[in-house]
Amino acid sequence: MDRTVFDIKYDAKTPYGIYFSNYLNLERSYGWDPLSAIAPENGKARPLGKDEVLGVEGTISGRHGFEYMTPEERTTSEKYLGYMAFPRIAAIAEIGWSPQASRSWDGFKTRLPYQGERWDADHIEYYKTPEVDWKQPSGLFVINR
Repeated sequence: MDRTVFDIKYDAKTPYGIYFSNYLNLERSYGWDPLSAIAPENGKARPLGKDEVLGVEGTISGRHGFEYMTPEERTTSEKYLGYMAFPRIAAIAEIGWSPQASRSWDGFKTRLPYQGERWDADHIEYYKTPEVDWKQPSGLFVINR
């Protein structure tokens, strides 16, 4: 499923990643329903039943072999991984633990800035998609120094 491949560019301006038949913005990724995957049965395609999905995963394949990289290459790769995986990884995680009927794009994009504060604190270079108001103050995440 292309909605869980983190290497796909968010849009035409994304500096990293690949173009894979289309772009993958956050809303499209979040809107994925794992039960919409097709399972062949007796030569016919059908949607999956909820008891047939054991979990979800996201894949990233653009940067391999960290152990063989120079420190400069490793830093660039970590930036790539953070930028391409975050915030998509939060979307895929919510898909994994929430039934489709209880998910809301509007609710998710309102909650996501709270996670952004954590990623900022951890120096994760994530994609600040224009689909989300990242400047929304939360007041919930406080770092004790």
